[in-house]
Amino acid sequence: MTNRIFIGQNGNSYQIRVSKAGYDVTTVTDPTQLAFYETLSGLVPFEQGLVTVASGATVSVTLTGTYTYYPFIVLRNNLNQVPGNWYYARLTLSSKSLTFKNNYSASMVIKYCVFRELDW
Repeated sequence: MTNRIFIGQNGNSYQIRVSKAGYDVTTVTDPTQLAFYETLSGLVPFEQGLVTVASGATVSVTLTGTYTYYPFIVLRNNLNQVPGNWYYARLTLSSKSLTFKNNYSASMVIKYCVFRELDW
């Protein structure tokens, strides 16, 4: 059985590590073989904003960052509706256009937060 989790002291430092499937956490030397480790940077907001979207309307904003992959985006609105059927956002990576659609019966203010890619 492969050792997948390590929490404790390793030499002079304390570590918390979880290896990816098939890798032994006690022998990995390449961080890409780890799902989590103590110096992994967390999600950091890269850009954010507020948009007001009328009921049944669509609003687009252009992101300023450069993204190699689709970034992680968090949405929240002033009506406490969960993203999904009532409202959602769609990113077109090539044009960096983030489009919001409001299917709810009232206008809403949507806050969006775009997180950068993780550094390995």
